[in-house]
Amino acid sequence: MRWMILPHDERERDRGAVAVMVAILAVVLLGVGAIAVDMGRIYSKRAELQNGADAAALAIADNCKRNAATTGCNTGGTPTSLALKYAQDNSLTSTANVPTPIITINGTSGTVTVTATVKEPNGNNSLSLLLANALGISSAQVGATATAKWGVPASGQSILPLAIDSCELDLNSSSATPVKQKILTQGGGTPDCNGKNPSNQTVPGGFAWLSPTGPGPCQVTATAGPESVLSTWMKTSNGAAIPLGCGGLFTAGNPNYVLDQTVAIPVYDDLSSSPPTPNPSANGNNTWYHVAKWAGFHLLGWKFPGYSAGPNVWTGSEKGIYGYFVGFSADPSLFSNFTTDPNATGNLYVVELTR
Repeated sequence: MRWMILPHDERERDRGAVAVMVAILAVVLLGVGAIAVDMGRIYSKRAELQNGADAAALAIADNCKRNAATTGCNTGGTPTSLALKYAQDNSLTSTANVPTPIITINGTSGTVTVTATVKEPNGNNSLSLLLANALGISSAQVGATATAKWGVPASGQSILPLAIDSCELDLNSSSATPVKQKILTQGGGTPDCNGKNPSNQTVPGGFAWLSPTGPGPCQVTATAGPESVLSTWMKTSNGAAIPLGCGGLFTAGNPNYVLDQTVAIPVYDDLSSSPPTPNPSANGNNTWYHVAKWAGFHLLGWKFPGYSAGPNVWTGSEKGIYGYFVGFSADPSLFSNFTTDPNATGNLYVVELTR
């Protein structure tokens, strides 16, 4: 075999072409590397900032709801300090690299928006890039924004088919030392909060069972609002025994066991035998309650036919629940129709992310 030897000039031209191709490919590879490395850093940092912004927005919204009358919603920690804390807690690098987030609060609409950004050790509010720097791109602006809202819900679901008389609701008991109380359904010789002995009332006690409406076998879906609205009335379930299908809530070992749990409970303020026309003297099988608001109640015990739990605070033939009212943030997936009206009553509220 005879080898073909190229003239010297042609070999030099080939070497020059290869050098150009190598230079071009080096730029391409550098660009690909910059995309892989620097974009990965950008996405990672943005995820950190988003987690921090989400947590900060929820914390500030919760604080604003609990302290709605305070200017700036800053009782128990200013919004700025709360936002910075959560932004720093979610940073995987030095907390010194997290500047104070930008916060916008709208008490009328019940919303708070938090924008978190990055800060480099040199003080620049941008993320320094590595490989992209060789291409003339030294840094990138990285940030994340989250918006949360708060409000008092009108409509919602409760896993307990109960309705409590509004006279039992002690909103002050949501303080650091809540007031523990018995709420009777039957028995006892002491007048209840409405001035009557539960066992002598045609509609029992300070609270009464409701007929479950779903979606679960023991759940009720209720709406609080004006008496003139038919959907704000709930039908009672007669008798001292718990409604059919609700036994699991009061059985130890059941996944739905409610001992030492806080539950959402409708609060009623009027009766009717033909809603929406109120009739405080209504009694019997066709009694309806008007739902005025929602409350949170922490269950420490109960005594019903066939079920008992918690401390023995009962005397004689007393039956009912034992615990305390407490303000709490409910599951937003179970509640709707929020209001930020400062005159809205009830100690149950909802906080959720909207963006």
